Amino acid sequence: MPFFQKPAPGPDAVGGVWPFTTTAICRNRSSATLLKGQAVQLALGAGNHQATEIATNDANSYDPGASNDTVWNTVVDPRSNTVTNGLSGLFNGAVIGVALADVADNAVGEFGFFGIFDALLKESSGSDGAQPSQVLTVTSTNHFDCHVGTNKLIVAFYLQSNDATIGNTTAKMKQIFLTNGMFMVSNGAQAVGIART
Repeated sequence: MPFFQKPAPGPDAVGGVWPFTTTAICRNRSSATLLKGQAVQLALGAGNHQATEIATNDANSYDPGASNDTVWNTVVDPRSNTVTNGLSGLFNGAVIGVALADVADNAVGEFGFFGIFDALLKESSGSDGAQPSQVLTVTSTNHFDCHVGTNKLIVAFYLQSNDATIGNTTAKMKQIFLTNGMFMVSNGAQAVGIART
């Protein structure tokens, strides 16, 4: 279970629920330095994710702990994939993470995959800003996004007060609840947390 409840003192005065935080040490194979707060995805497919060195059709690529380059310990830029090819990415589904510190290309660093993290937000379409509980998606340029396009993967909630100044540029770090899609449903295009038909 991703939450636990304990009597006061808990996360607040009455106890309540609080998400476990899941982090992992992974190798950056995005071909560029990843900055703290940027979004990434696990390279779940061998040989077809940007600069990953995971071997195509190598059984060790899929076996946890088999080498220092497996689909379980390698991150790349989030992929803007086509729905028809079935590969993991922003439209079919992916395991999304956030860099917890700057990580140079081909270096290892810590990445968060579930829990509350500081992340970089961007509004890729329009400049409506962000509001509490708004659902977030990811861009292929490594940002969490307040504007959810049609059939786009929804992976997080925004957990801060209203901020109308995010605009179309990278904002300062914002707190998000990264769920990797748990508790979320995609129902077409959304912006500012309101479903569009």
